[in-house]
Amino acid sequence: MIACVGALTQEIAVARSLINGQPVDAGPARRIYRGNYDGIPILMIQTGVGRAPAQASLQFALGRYPISAILSFGLGGALQDAFAVGDLFLVSSLSACEGPDDVPDRPSYPVLPVERALLAQAWRILDAAGIPHTCGGLTSSQKLIADPRDKRALAQSASACLIDMESYWIAEIAAARRLPALFVRAVSDGVEDRLPPFGDFLSPDGRWMILRALSYFMTHPSDVKSLKRLSRNSRKACASLSGAFPHLIAAMADARKAMP
Repeated sequence: MIACVGALTQEIAVARSLINGQPVDAGPARRIYRGNYDGIPILMIQTGVGRAPAQASLQFALGRYPISAILSFGLGGALQDAFAVGDLFLVSSLSACEGPDDVPDRPSYPVLPVERALLAQAWRILDAAGIPHTCGGLTSSQKLIADPRDKRALAQSASACLIDMESYWIAEIAAARRLPALFVRAVSDGVEDRLPPFGDFLSPDGRWMILRALSYFMTHPSDVKSLKRLSRNSRKACASLSGAFPHLIAAMADARKAMP
């Protein structure tokens, strides 16, 4: 069984219909759906945002289902000018930091590599399907990094091209359990895009806390334009993930067969 792991409802929605996913479990931030794609059993796990929900949700699923590989997919922020909204990104290595306070110091977490055979198989299958993609390092932050200056500093200190808030912590568990894991992100915000402080008004599962959000945007009206832009960008990024998802599942299945 392949576990497909995403943090947010919009990320999970990319693939849930493709696997005809049926709900089998729910927790405070966790949602789990079970289905299959082309005869391959799939467990889809919506973890919620950040380290603690991601690790708790994955550990819960690993304790209850026969998971043999992990596909972590979702949205990420660019740390370099070369990457545009909607670009598909295969992660080759993962680092982590606490947040903006770590910038520009080098993160204190060990770099985790991605299984080369799995990465190569995904690359070949996406190439064959004519789906544009790139490859490089990703860093996961325990806090939202919203300021373009902090993004650029982190790109230098962590030698990363992309940032999110979950991948590294999922990779830790996969490494500890010796499970093959592939990490795929689509760019949802550019390096110069300043983000609103989503942690102030989003719940752990990524849902809006309406009163807090209204209070924030009433006092920060200029951020409404940023929110609209990010919403458009997120839809474009999710479209990239949706087009790639069947091919990524095929890559996972092929690579598992080839592994000893």
